[in-house]
Amino acid sequence: MNLEFDLERLNIAYKSVRSDLLAECSPEGFWRGETSSSPVATAAAVSALVLSHRPELAIPPSEPSNGSSGRSIAGSEASLDQLVRGDLSELLFDCVHWLARRQNDDGGWGDCDGAESNVAATMLVQSAFRLTGIPAKYANLMARADAYLAAQDTVAGLRRQLGRNKPYVAAILANCALADCISWRQVPALAFEWHCLPRRFRGHAYPPGARYSAPIALAAGIAKFHQDPPTNPLRRFIRHHAARLALGDLEPLQATDGSYLASPFVTALVVVCLAGAVDRNHPIVRQGVEFLLSSMRCDASWAIVADQSITNTAHAVESLLVCPWEANGDRPHEGSLPSLSPTSPLTLPSSSHNQTGIQTRNPVCDQGIAWLLHHQQTSASGLTGAPAGGWAASSSTGAMPSTTATGEVLLALARAWPFRGDESRDRIERAARRGVAWMLDLQSADGGWSTYCREDADHPVGGSCVDATAIALRALAAWQRQWKSQLAAVGGGDSLRTLVARIADSSTRAVAYFESCQRDDGSFVPRWFGNAHQPDGANLVLGTAQVLAAFGELDQAGSSLAQRAATWLTASQHISGGWGPPRLPVDYSDDFSDDVSERKRRSWRENDRLARHSSIEETAAAVVALLPYMGRLESAERAVQRGVAWLATAIEEDRHRTPATLGFTFGQIWYHERLYPLVTALAALAKTLERRTPVPPAAVLANS
Repeated sequence: MNLEFDLERLNIAYKSVRSDLLAECSPEGFWRGETSSSPVATAAAVSALVLSHRPELAIPPSEPSNGSSGRSIAGSEASLDQLVRGDLSELLFDCVHWLARRQNDDGGWGDCDGAESNVAATMLVQSAFRLTGIPAKYANLMARADAYLAAQDTVAGLRRQLGRNKPYVAAILANCALADCISWRQVPALAFEWHCLPRRFRGHAYPPGARYSAPIALAAGIAKFHQDPPTNPLRRFIRHHAARLALGDLEPLQATDGSYLASPFVTALVVVCLAGAVDRNHPIVRQGVEFLLSSMRCDASWAIVADQSITNTAHAVESLLVCPWEANGDRPHEGSLPSLSPTSPLTLPSSSHNQTGIQTRNPVCDQGIAWLLHHQQTSASGLTGAPAGGWAASSSTGAMPSTTATGEVLLALARAWPFRGDESRDRIERAARRGVAWMLDLQSADGGWSTYCREDADHPVGGSCVDATAIALRALAAWQRQWKSQLAAVGGGDSLRTLVARIADSSTRAVAYFESCQRDDGSFVPRWFGNAHQPDGANLVLGTAQVLAAFGELDQAGSSLAQRAATWLTASQHISGGWGPPRLPVDYSDDFSDDVSERKRRSWRENDRLARHSSIEETAAAVVALLPYMGRLESAERAVQRGVAWLATAIEEDRHRTPATLGFTFGQIWYHERLYPLVTALAALAKTLERRTPVPPAAVLANS
């Protein structure tokens, strides 16, 4: 592909995606988006509602006749309880229908639409049907589900799927035990005795799982103890006392809206365990039910998490603030403007720019930046202990601050900061200093970052991960570059110089962490993204692209680590130009013996099948990651050219409106997000066009 020849085509694609993304913006200036509805969350919520309203729902809901509905009980003699029971029965019936329509051909359920069946989702849906009763029209539904679970070894299959995530294993099996699908003996006991320790010692006695799993670990442990107490009298006495303490510790972890972690799924599991095993009238249960009812979608389903509004807004703002000249129709004459690479020193806008009344590229970005600044967390997290100063992925009450969300916001603020007026720039810088300090404080001992809190390398679950570390490193490098330019241009205090020095030391340790994580073939494996078309579900394309983007931000594209990763990423691109499941190597030697020819044919067929699963998200991430390597690696330039051509074709065919199932959330549950293909495609096209005709900050301001 010739970029000069296809500039008009790329401009059209860029403007199309940009228009679609702006249309998704709310009147308040943020992008809420929509995470996929989930059979896992819906089934858990149904079980929670049934168990929390017994004996009101002792009779399973039946299908309404043509002439009546569940609301027909509302008469002059109907009590409030009857009204609630009728409305809830009708609601649960709608949920059951929603679940039944999403059973896969193999008899199981996946985590979201388009996801392959798995044991955890199928067991939760099976439990929901057992607790509510099965409508006659779905009489063979449970038989097919039983056959699928039997083929997957049921409980053993669940343990294989979730691995070391013991809290989720225990909570799902507790749900199944409450529905009489399994015995309580099969539910593992969780050691929550650490709650007997004084609070100052609990930081050294980890719960059974990552710290963000604590609500599920406590609720499932309490349920197991009450339903299947230990036979040893001394242990039973200790656990009885510990259970009361653990129940008391669950209350402050619940957000004011009744949720845990702003997640319907996590909240539902907590409600299931407490309502089914302890007390359905407990305040935790009542508030959790209120949250579940308020977060149900209009199609009678639930999502795993409420939303990812902060992450979506940060992505959107950063992409919209990229200013390619061609897209504006005002391309300057060749040679009239100096080049500006992503790592060039920034020239701060002078006060004369502010006096002329020049504004940012799009007023929507002003609102988005203000909205992001408003949602910076001002208090420490009660669950993870992370200090104030970070951002959560969601603006919902109870959402935990995370490294990835904080990094994305810091990148958006870094992109916006140079082109703002003095007052706005000062506000952004104050927020950035707090966010950068938050990030530096959370770096782990191994040099990497975990997602939610600083954890030691020997923590049983959690610890540093490639994707969180890559986002953190990109954000730190972006602000380090801004502040070094500021110190050189206008000076600064000792506190800023200290912060810049801390970033330099932190970056060195992070690079060493990446060196320890790189696979032999040059790729990297992320924790929070996957690819279902890979045997192990890993998404090497996104993991490697994130690390390459971080090294490009650090201006270390020439390092051996980056060169090996870039070589792997270019080799994994499909002939179509897209990225998805990595392309398999094909033997193109001149030896056309029968064995070699057959091997070539098999490889060609397999790659043709894999190429069909290329996605906007993976292709856009690979293009952005390879842009800094275009002058260093010949294959990178060809890969970028083919990648943007593939993106343009996908946008012309409206495929950017269909998200790919790539994300993982709590408990390694698959999801997709409606805005991901929009924001990633916009970033890739904008940065490609920006690199084609680089523009200095003053010219960008004049063009805004």
